[in-house]
Amino acid sequence: MPAFLAIEGTRLPEGTASATVDGAPIGFGSFTLRGYAPVDADGDHDDDLVIALQSETELAVGYARRDGTRFSQSMLSRSPRDPSCTLGEALIRVLATDLAVVERRLTCGGAPGLEITPVTLGSVSRAPEHVSVRMPIDDPFLEALTVVPQANDADHDGASDLGLVITSKARGIARAETETLLLRSVASGMVPDLAAIGTRIGTLERSARRDLEASTARALRDSSRAAALAFSVCPDTARPAIRFQGSANTGCSLGDRHVRALSTWAAALVRSHRVDDAAALLFAFGPRGVVPDAASERVISRALGTSPERRAPPYTTYIVPQLADARALAFAADGSLIVRAATDIRLRISDSPTLEPVLEGDPALARFETHGGATDAGTSYPPFLRFGESIVLRSGVHARIVGLPMLDGGRLSNVVVDDAQHSVACLADGHVQVAVITP
Repeated sequence: MPAFLAIEGTRLPEGTASATVDGAPIGFGSFTLRGYAPVDADGDHDDDLVIALQSETELAVGYARRDGTRFSQSMLSRSPRDPSCTLGEALIRVLATDLAVVERRLTCGGAPGLEITPVTLGSVSRAPEHVSVRMPIDDPFLEALTVVPQANDADHDGASDLGLVITSKARGIARAETETLLLRSVASGMVPDLAAIGTRIGTLERSARRDLEASTARALRDSSRAAALAFSVCPDTARPAIRFQGSANTGCSLGDRHVRALSTWAAALVRSHRVDDAAALLFAFGPRGVVPDAASERVISRALGTSPERRAPPYTTYIVPQLADARALAFAADGSLIVRAATDIRLRISDSPTLEPVLEGDPALARFETHGGATDAGTSYPPFLRFGESIVLRSGVHARIVGLPMLDGGRLSNVVVDDAQHSVACLADGHVQVAVITP
């Protein structure tokens, strides 16, 4: 059989209240018409119409069945219109004898978007699913994304499924990658096969982790590809760029695969001597709700610890009676170190350091309440990230990797950095240790 040639529908100007097609009028009350496409869904050799509709508050898909000299009209789907988006053109494409799609271009917050409504054509035509695409803007993981619908009878059951050809470009990666997500046509409607996407992400993530030391370039490619695909499609990531409405499918069953992909991506960037890019990625974890598991922490820590860019400043240990019971640290705005011990002490760091008591009401004490010093788990004031025996500092787009004092079986805690990022301090085996971070 010859391949079906896709049919592109007729576009109508914004504000079109009604139209006449082959001598018969069509109109849907308060909805305006943005376009229509002829189909013969019922096989009676008369052209019926799939119609793109919109109102002030809704987007809709209408259907007009040819009944002699007139059309019998019905509404196939209605969905709320996003008030933050400006609608552009609507395009209807008939992809197969039993499948059409309504695509609406829009702009949301300055970024392009797309609304896709598949329409299954038959004796009873339906629009059971709705796909919303919001292109990334200043996204830390995704730089670009395109989605192209196509017809695909993947299960060979004679009914067209909808394939979404997804081309994503990870942030800072030169090459865009393409994957296809299948929306299977079933009795209840159309269901996205997100489990297959989850499996694909897992395959890429494992490949990247395996190649991290043997081939950093392959690890960088596969890890960024896995992460970009996850954050494009999977509801598990909380805010995917592509979202499905009307489907009972709950997610990609990712587990921590997207987190591991991100961690391998960051480690590969470090190994590629792209410390600034690695830091930008790592600092995006928190705002996007990404919490590395223990295995991912070790991958990042190893990459940072072996990086030629890592700085290992000498640490000075302060063993004096006033600091003997030190339990928490915080840098004051003037760069002095406030030590919470039996009494609160201010340590002024210089070639001839001095100690002085901190009086009750000193504004520097508020740092313990406001910022809590630093914790072993992550960020502090000013922002830095700790992974094992290394911390990552970032100022603007530039970053530095700084080593912490090495302890043989001891305990390292309460790492803090001053506002100007000139000094780092920590409690090591109960002692206050301070190092100057060279520019």
